[in-house]
Amino acid sequence: MKVLIVEDDRNKLANISGFLRQNIPELILSESYSYQSGLKNIRKEQFDFLILDMSLPNYDINAEESGFKFRHFAGSELLDEMNRYGYIVPTFIVTQFDTFGEGTSQKTLAEIDNELIIKFPNQYFGIIFYSASEEAWKAKLLDSVLKYCKS
Repeated sequence: MKVLIVEDDRNKLANISGFLRQNIPELILSESYSYQSGLKNIRKEQFDFLILDMSLPNYDINAEESGFKFRHFAGSELLDEMNRYGYIVPTFIVTQFDTFGEGTSQKTLAEIDNELIIKFPNQYFGIIFYSASEEAWKAKLLDSVLKYCKS
């Protein structure tokens, strides 16, 4: 089973991928670090399951690149693009924030969850709240991935 994780926070990414490798060693994990690299991988390869961060830089951040524009709703925008191209893949959002956006476009985690459930009923399967200091996200993520390993 091939899983793509799109996450710009390297510590969070290491925790998620390390946890999955330890508990489901047969997974083939791929990683992307921005909206654009995530979209490129989604269009290039076929994945069985996606784990998306909600907020991402537009491009990978490195010594030569600042990431350009920060996308507050990148996870939702990636789902929009996938839908546009007919890529229907089970997807979870894993985030460590409870609000997104700024000013009048600000949304709560619950508002985003409700929007995504309605907009992408065949591929969006929920939000997992990540906290490096707590363990609850691990059980929810493991249950979610195992459910799709058996499908």
